Amino acid sequence: MKVSFEGIGDVMVTFETRDNVIPYSPVKICGNGTVGPCVDGDEFDGIAIDVTEDGYASVLMHGYAEFEYTGTAPTFGKCSLVASGRLTTKVDANGTAGKRTVVMVDPGSKTVGFFI
Repeated sequence: MKVSFEGIGDVMVTFETRDNVIPYSPVKICGNGTVGPCVDGDEFDGIAIDVTEDGYASVLMHGYAEFEYTGTAPTFGKCSLVASGRLTTKVDANGTAGKRTVVMVDPGSKTVGFFI
């Protein structure tokens, strides 16, 4: 039986963008009502789902997301995840980043599914 977590508890918020935010990328809040892209090791506040040409993004602040991961496979349950680039995540080596609830790990495709 296949289950789907998509759409559960989704909360989308519109922000202004800074520094070329791209769709389906982890973002961080970087000013009043503004998000910017994450770099390697940044904690992320949400996922930019849709980005407009005039500088706005619909950001998933709560809900389910899937990302490619780099490095060590995340563990199930509460796991510290950070950005590892513009479109990927990784396990926080220090374990100090905010915990996400990991519900799916596919080592073959290096994909992790988690709740923000």
